[in-house]
Amino acid sequence: MKPQIFLLLGIVSVIFISGCTQTGQIIGQCRDVQEAYEDCNDVQICENVPYTEYGCEYVELDYSSSDDDMRRSVTCIKTHKECKEWFSVPPICLEWESVCDTYKETASFDLKNRDTERATWFFNWMRECKPDEPLCDIDEPVIHSSEMITLDPKVTRTLSSDITYDADGEENLYVTFTYIPEKEVCETITKYRDECRTEERCETKYRTVEVCD
Repeated sequence: MKPQIFLLLGIVSVIFISGCTQTGQIIGQCRDVQEAYEDCNDVQICENVPYTEYGCEYVELDYSSSDDDMRRSVTCIKTHKECKEWFSVPPICLEWESVCDTYKETASFDLKNRDTERATWFFNWMRECKPDEPLCDIDEPVIHSSEMITLDPKVTRTLSSDITYDADGEENLYVTFTYIPEKEVCETITKYRDECRTEERCETKYRTVEVCD
């Protein structure tokens, strides 16, 4: 009987040791750790890049005008006499003076063709009331005259016009250009356009993973 008892105890010991080993694997310790990884995405990148192109365009001829700084001269062309000082008894005028009834105003400016081509300009002489002139009956600017001038290259011309108006009805004379000559210029010019491309951009990120011993 003793050999059988020893054999039984041996079998029980093996089973007990094996059960302890399996239990140790199941209840092992685990912990959270930070793991690095690459997060990649496609990104569209656009840039404004230069390129050359041969083309033509119309540009104004090179010129100069002094119409913004008009030269003006005013003269009286019609007068009447008024008594400046009276002698009361009998009423005798001791001093007479001339009072202007009608004025003539002349305005002028210089126009220069600074270009290398012969060209023609069109413009209007305009008239309008000066401020605080009760006898001026122009409600809004009106065309006084329309003119054109042709200039050779590098030539300057003085252009002028005149108007008449009554006292307390003064007017202003100025110029508006209705056509400024142009010329065609052809050349290789630099332009810009948007060009786009797709690139992969990656970013290192971190995530939490569980690690068990």
